[in-house]
Amino acid sequence: MLKAMDRMGYAAAAIGEMDLYLGLDLLRSLSDMTKVRFLSANLTDNKGKHLFEPYRLIETGGITVGVIGLTAPPVNKKMFSLRMPGATVKEPFSATGEAVEKIWGKCDLIVLLSNIGYSKDLDLADTVPGIDVIISGGTKRYMKKPVIQNETLVTSGFYEGRVIGKISIQLDGEITGWISRNELDYLDKDILTAETKTGTPAGKRKLDVLVQERESMNKLTLYESDMISLDPSIPDDPQVVSMISDYRKGLIKDSVISPAPTVRSEGKVFYTGPKVCSECHESRYRFWLTTDHSRAFDSLAPKNAGADPDCLGCHVTGYMRPAGYWPKGLREDLRGVQCESCHGVGSLHAGSPDLYSLLHLPAASQCMYCHTEEQDGDFDYFRDRKAVCAEGI
Repeated sequence: MLKAMDRMGYAAAAIGEMDLYLGLDLLRSLSDMTKVRFLSANLTDNKGKHLFEPYRLIETGGITVGVIGLTAPPVNKKMFSLRMPGATVKEPFSATGEAVEKIWGKCDLIVLLSNIGYSKDLDLADTVPGIDVIISGGTKRYMKKPVIQNETLVTSGFYEGRVIGKISIQLDGEITGWISRNELDYLDKDILTAETKTGTPAGKRKLDVLVQERESMNKLTLYESDMISLDPSIPDDPQVVSMISDYRKGLIKDSVISPAPTVRSEGKVFYTGPKVCSECHESRYRFWLTTDHSRAFDSLAPKNAGADPDCLGCHVTGYMRPAGYWPKGLREDLRGVQCESCHGVGSLHAGSPDLYSLLHLPAASQCMYCHTEEQDGDFDYFRDRKAVCAEGI
């Protein structure tokens, strides 16, 4: 991921809460292997010394941009203390204020990369003066248009890099407020329309008001924002594709076949695999063999993704669950989206079918765990379930 970020030209990244659980040593080693600077203004040791740079000054486009990183306090305090002993995450508002004071006057624009959440970012904009732009991380909020909160532009880069957030700023002197390109264009159109209706006193007055409003907007800083969806129309970068391929090949190479993590025993709940299901449901089993679900694991092969944890969960049965499919406890009989993926773990039902029933038809929410908008935007529960459910057999 860091090699890809280097390739894409990232200059800085804020350390997020989930990053903390990697541990300080690993975070530092990752930081050393990339040009991307890891920033956190509120991650310190127990003596108050910053463990990473709190901010960075970046020269770009003839101006200096001050970039501050802000980390959300860890939710799992036990894991945090275990992975980062002696470290602390300071209260974010005061830490941000200290960082702003240190770079005030040294840069033309102050940008905060925040991981504390959107609602708190709005409070931060109200509380800490001097921040020009807040990029809110740790959220799935899609913000095509930034929010102006106390003269601070607040926006989001979405999540998992699914879209690219873009803000173009026309900086000319000190920032005294913001005006978007769209607002300015609409006002200019209103002025052109008003100029054709100056034959009456009311029309003349309206034009004067619009012209005066336009002159006042000239004192504001102009910005233009957009969210660029990384859909299939945007071609993959060959170097990044090669990085992903090498990563996945490494996962396959490092996979070690070992005994399953749990032991089957009478009375225990475990995944039986489809062969056991076929003993009583032969016709349904034969139908399943004709579906894409049965070939879900095989579909990973062309992309070398057969050991990729980001893919396996939706291509095997019982991924990372007790007696399910584990990367290092491979059960080949659980490859593919099988009966138990939709109907439930089958061991008790197989032993006593009259006593233990399985789910007859999965709910739409269960299917949409994998068939998400991002992964399968054309998914229709009532239409597509017919392709995998042997109704009437």
